[in-house]
Amino acid sequence: QLESLLIGDVPESISFVDEALGLSPEAVNLWMGDDRAVTTCHKDCFENLYGVLRGVKHFTLLPPTSSPFLYPRPYYPRVYSSRSGQWTMEKVSPDGVSPEE
Repeated sequence: QLESLLIGDVPESISFVDEALGLSPEAVNLWMGDDRAVTTCHKDCFENLYGVLRGVKHFTLLPPTSSPFLYPRPYYPRVYSSRSGQWTMEKVSPDGVSPEE
């Protein structure tokens, strides 16, 4: 899997970030995409350090005071799996039970 090939290249922490925040990261994530990748409006629960290897990524940052005007609603994570060469996507709720569409 790609994850096992890349895990050694992603450090568990970055010294200047640890120093700036005064603590080690709670999570380290690696997100990859091409020019078709679009990220919907969302709230991150962790600090972020973003790097672009090629191309551009545009961010629209909104102040916390905008929250009442953004109509938040829950979205469930998806799990992708390959069965017999076909990729499927299933919603998974926080309690592990697949919710209804």
